[in-house]
Amino acid sequence: GEAAGGEAAEVLNAQALMARDPALAGDVRKRVDEGASAARAVSEAMAVYREMLAGAGEYMAARVADLDDVRDRIVARLMGAPVPGIPASADPFVLVAEDLAPADTATLDPEQVVALVTREGGPTSHTAILARSLGLPAVVACPGADTVAEGTALLVDGATGDVALDPERGIVEAATAA
Repeated sequence: GEAAGGEAAEVLNAQALMARDPALAGDVRKRVDEGASAARAVSEAMAVYREMLAGAGEYMAARVADLDDVRDRIVARLMGAPVPGIPASADPFVLVAEDLAPADTATLDPEQVVALVTREGGPTSHTAILARSLGLPAVVACPGADTVAEGTALLVDGATGDVALDPERGIVEAATAA
């Protein structure tokens, strides 16, 4: 618990710092002064940072998704649109997504979301780090995750990285008994 919780807090603090970067704020202000809408100024200014991160090695490139999330949340607020988030469900479910934002991952309810599967990400991605801190089985960088139909039964093994679609009852019983 404690170390994982600390790591999760670090991830979210890093994201908050990105959003409050004075150089970024200055760039946005300059673009607005030049006539860009606030939403456009945020998108354009963050695109500059995005390029720098993408070209700065694998670890930094993994932060591009975090930057995109900060951008999407700011732009949604400016446009008065709903901020992207996790769907609600009456029953516990496996969350399958292209990727998850740190803020969304950190607020997951483990009673509601029982496992994560994402098409993007890697072992150092914030999704993987935060899922571990929540004790959720997670498989990141899973090819074909974006093609799984809603309502498909999934068995997710975070240790092996296996994701079984519509597994037979015996397999589910054996896996959940372990």
